[in-house]
Amino acid sequence: MKSLLRITCIAGALGLAVSGLAVAGQDIGGHDETSESAAMWTVTATTPGTVGGGGGATHVLISEVCVTPTAGEFIEVCNSTGASVDLSNFALSDDWFAGGGPSGYFQTPSPSYSLGTVTTDFNVRFPPGTIIPSGGVLTVAVSATGFFSTYGVNPDFEIRDDDGTVATMVDVGGNSASFGAALITNGSEFVALYCWDGASDLVCDVDYCSWGDVSSTGNQVDKSGLSVDGPDGDAIASTYNNDTALGSQTRLPSPSSGNSLQRTECSEDTESSNGNGCAENAVTTRPSTWGQIKSRHE
Repeated sequence: MKSLLRITCIAGALGLAVSGLAVAGQDIGGHDETSESAAMWTVTATTPGTVGGGGGATHVLISEVCVTPTAGEFIEVCNSTGASVDLSNFALSDDWFAGGGPSGYFQTPSPSYSLGTVTTDFNVRFPPGTIIPSGGVLTVAVSATGFFSTYGVNPDFEIRDDDGTVATMVDVGGNSASFGAALITNGSEFVALYCWDGASDLVCDVDYCSWGDVSSTGNQVDKSGLSVDGPDGDAIASTYNNDTALGSQTRLPSPSSGNSLQRTECSEDTESSNGNGCAENAVTTRPSTWGQIKSRHE
């Protein structure tokens, strides 16, 4: 039987008050985050902690990715929803072909998932209790000391644990010993912002950004038809919905030093439906007896 009680990834983003039994709050089936066009993105001078005007997104977004200079690499997220969002179950990763095969962040729920000996990829979640307020922006640096030397201010979080005054992201991929070499590849790469409740078979995508000729490197995400059996009580794997075909996904330009990939505002362009995004309308409230009745039929 699949786990019925789940920590939701969407309730906070929509400002929903969920009581009783939260059902299917983090299930996939929302928009296809791999289908977004480049309409909302530009390559321009790096501006950590600042997003252009506008907004009104339905969920948290990746708003900026800086890949060079290496010391100043960071990922920025923004929240233009009408409510604060708890990021405790949200994670960032560039792990896809880790270890020479398609392990990838999508396998995070699997007990056997690990980044292995790969030293440059990362899979990290926000520390428990992290809140991004409505209208807020958070910066996640690869290196806090490098970020400070580049921009003269501290980031909100760092992936490498090299500055004791800055909060460190939580290791998900079992690669913390190698995080001293973590980096974001300049020429072609992707970054995924995703959510996992710690119980379900599958993660759900929150946002996705890829750049450069990632088709030649394999660093581009297509989870279509892939299955994972997570830590729930059964041995039945769940299967991801189709992502956009690799050849049809948008690949943003690789930014040069001093520039970064940026959203023009904290909002998305139109995306396809029924993808692997977090199902925004799936949070419902049921009486306590509902789960007991349903369990007889699964």
